[in-house]
Amino acid sequence: MESLVPRHKFKEHPQAAEYLAWVEKRQAEFDWDEALQKAVEKWEKTLSSQRKKSVAEDKLPPKPTRENLRSWNVPGRSPSDAASCYNGMFGVFKGLNVKGVAFHQGFNNAMMNTSCKPKFYRILMKLMVDGWREDFNDPQLPVAIIGLCAGGKAQTRLNFEELGFSTAAYIRESQRLGLTDSKDTANTAFIPSYDQKIPQLHTKKKKELGLRSARWALKTVYGMEDIVWDTANLLSATPENGKILLTFDKPVLPDDFGSELEGFSIAEESGSHYLAHAVHVQVKAKNERNKQILVSSPLVKEPVSVRYAWARSPMGNLKVNGIPWQPLHSFRTDDIDFTPEVTHQDPDGKNKNSEAIKALKTQAADALKVRNEKGE
Repeated sequence: MESLVPRHKFKEHPQAAEYLAWVEKRQAEFDWDEALQKAVEKWEKTLSSQRKKSVAEDKLPPKPTRENLRSWNVPGRSPSDAASCYNGMFGVFKGLNVKGVAFHQGFNNAMMNTSCKPKFYRILMKLMVDGWREDFNDPQLPVAIIGLCAGGKAQTRLNFEELGFSTAAYIRESQRLGLTDSKDTANTAFIPSYDQKIPQLHTKKKKELGLRSARWALKTVYGMEDIVWDTANLLSATPENGKILLTFDKPVLPDDFGSELEGFSIAEESGSHYLAHAVHVQVKAKNERNKQILVSSPLVKEPVSVRYAWARSPMGNLKVNGIPWQPLHSFRTDDIDFTPEVTHQDPDGKNKNSEAIKALKTQAADALKVRNEKGE
């Protein structure tokens, strides 16, 4: 995400400015000769190894030079550094007329290491959208963010709690909230993609996600009222007799129109989330049906929070009005931090992040053990 924000926008937020200062410091201190020497030493080892395997000479890698040194290894040129991709992508179209933007990203920022900083990602999301709107001289430029796609092992009842600790879920939340921070719901949309499950770095189901984006654009940007597109939002989460009552602004139903609601977890003050049972609240008024859900678990006596579709490749089968291309976005009602979110210049940042991640992974694994022991 850092690479897609216009460079001047980093100065508009203290945390973004701190990050930019870190990038510029690395640029100033970068030693080309030292970096090239390390690259040559690595190349020589690779060359020796491949020659022992009788690799043809014309198939051997070229010797590193200052000109061909991988950009990943050069501060300021890395595809992960400030504005580095923006300059060759969005920046070249600056000043042109565009109707809108549909954008999909998130994998690199969801890696389970120091690159995963959900709160910082949320800041960058708003700066990026604001910057694009300035570029195209359109303060209401329509922008759709296609949420981070599914990947890795699928969440099931057998691994539910363990996979419920997910960097990807936090990044999806930051994508949605960062877009909300623009305070322009009429011209922005968050389009969930977690239900399209073919695990891959880049989503395999581009056609399906393209159609979702097209429905949003045709209805909201081009004014085609007969196109079906909608989203739903959680209005409230209220503890009620050992359960939590969720109220939505639109009907949400399983995508097969069945009765089993999947993908919910519930927790007490400890923050350990367990697989939850969820049912629709039965009401007489037709226009209020399927807008309320009761969530509970025998393992959670005094619940305080609920999560839904909270994993990299999550369970979660609810759709707005039950329509397949309108998934209910993942959400949580707690405010538990992912990690302390160290600054980029903190020399002990990696260790702090590593310890925090380890603790959360252990908590999730322990919750799964408890549920298995209780036979739930």
